[in-house]
Amino acid sequence: MSYLDEIAALNRILPAVRARTVTPSDVADLADGPCVALNLDVDGNVAMILAGDTAAVTFYLAAGVLHPLAARRIMLTNTDAGLVITAVFGAAIT
Repeated sequence: MSYLDEIAALNRILPAVRARTVTPSDVADLADGPCVALNLDVDGNVAMILAGDTAAVTFYLAAGVLHPLAARRIMLTNTDAGLVITAVFGAAIT
């Protein structure tokens, strides 16, 4: 089973254990590792690098929804300014 398969399997049975407000950056990954979901305060575009990727993709996300995206980096470039982005993290894999 791959690392990403393990994350997916664990997150189906384990609840979120912490959440952090994210400051988008084109160079720094999320300090707590890949998240399991993202939430926004208002609808908007969020550019990110997913846990298993090396290139950024941009999604238009609705506010108030936990979007199940395993992002390792939230990009400054192509992310709408002024969004409050919250990354939700699952239990650590040991």
